[in-house]
Amino acid sequence: MIFSHFIWDFDGTLFNSYPLMAEDFAMALKSLLLPVPSEKAILEKLKATLREAAHDFSNGDDSLTEEILLKYAFYAGKRNAKNIPLYPGAEDCLMKIVSQGGSNYIFTHRDKSAIKALESKNLSPLFAHCITKEHAFPRKPSPDALNHIIDKYNIDKKRCCMIGDRPLDMECAKNADIAAIMFDPENFYPSYRADFRFGDFTTLTEYLV
Repeated sequence: MIFSHFIWDFDGTLFNSYPLMAEDFAMALKSLLLPVPSEKAILEKLKATLREAAHDFSNGDDSLTEEILLKYAFYAGKRNAKNIPLYPGAEDCLMKIVSQGGSNYIFTHRDKSAIKALESKNLSPLFAHCITKEHAFPRKPSPDALNHIIDKYNIDKKRCCMIGDRPLDMECAKNADIAAIMFDPENFYPSYRADFRFGDFTTLTEYLV
């Protein structure tokens, strides 16, 4: 393998959760009697951050931004984590990494529902460590969480990478001085320069694993 240690983002990387997030966000807007744009328009904003999306759709109104976020959290909280779908080929990739002596980790801003999603698909044994919202590390692109994993497991940075679907993930990896791998199946960021780019797990697995 090119790398031995793979630090994964959750939403939009291992799990194809953005369509569900866009649906919950649309319901939040509708409940507040705000205009509901297309799914694509919502996804484009969510790909930045959830808060930025709420801020944009509130036209910069801080109070309304918080209302949108609260409504979103309400609808998202009603979802069963086991219903969040994995990307095709993701499980096979994770298993091959472990079978060849490598390790998987997660760093996500999602709460413990990420752990529940892993457990529901029996994927927890494939991960050495998972960092979620509850660990209260600074948000990406701060490298603090990545550095915690690197120090805890005495990882050689040259053998470590982070895989994510947004520039925010790539900047986080660069700030930790590890390889930045862009997973961009919808080709949202065609011009973004990462160390490696992939659009499906078959290609990623064949090249990196």
